[in-house]
Amino acid sequence: MLIINADDFGRSRRDTERILQSFADGLISSTTAMAYMEEDERAATSALERDLPVGLHLNFSAPFTSPACTSRLSEIQDRLSRFFRGSRYASVFYNPFIRKDLEYSFRLQLDRHRELYSAEPDHFDGHHHLHLCTNCLLEPLIPSGSCVRRPFSLPPGANPLNRAYRAFAARRVAARYRSTESFYSIRDKVPGLPAVIQLASAQAVEMATHPGDPLEWEMMQHSSYRDAVQSVQLASYRNL
Repeated sequence: MLIINADDFGRSRRDTERILQSFADGLISSTTAMAYMEEDERAATSALERDLPVGLHLNFSAPFTSPACTSRLSEIQDRLSRFFRGSRYASVFYNPFIRKDLEYSFRLQLDRHRELYSAEPDHFDGHHHLHLCTNCLLEPLIPSGSCVRRPFSLPPGANPLNRAYRAFAARRVAARYRSTESFYSIRDKVPGLPAVIQLASAQAVEMATHPGDPLEWEMMQHSSYRDAVQSVQLASYRNL
């Protein structure tokens, strides 16, 4: 089973339009939407019209841009963003001082998603993968039994510390949530798209895309990508 998910739905008009076009063209099978962003309402309306499977793309590192965002939420998001952007290792270490801010931002993002889609998210992942920060893993905010994106599947020879942390995160996800067995990015040269498609014939695999990113959009428009993706039956987290 191969899930091709497009991140950042509702973040901007370009993100939203390109994701809708990618779904119409059969180049993705699901998306994850950002709450309290400038296009979140229009994105939700468009997704519901097209029966596009939508999860929640949790955001703790970028400012909210929707007029619906309250001043309190904006202040909390600013504190979280400063923390997570302050160090490349910020997500690795547990910080008790952000616990309440993280819980508040998560709760309001989930409530906004429920309001816009009149449903629970199909699955959860995170902007800059912060749904897998140690705070979220040790004090699990995401409801047990939900579908959650696992960490990247690393190639042989990856940094041992990186591999150890991702193994820890993968164990936490597997113990509490439902997920795929492997996870890759469209940018990964190893194993590469043909190998990912082959792997998906034996297990559940997710591949992430960002159509709003110029490089990834160009990759998705290439005939090699289109031919490969349209040769297989894509799925979504609804099929897990």
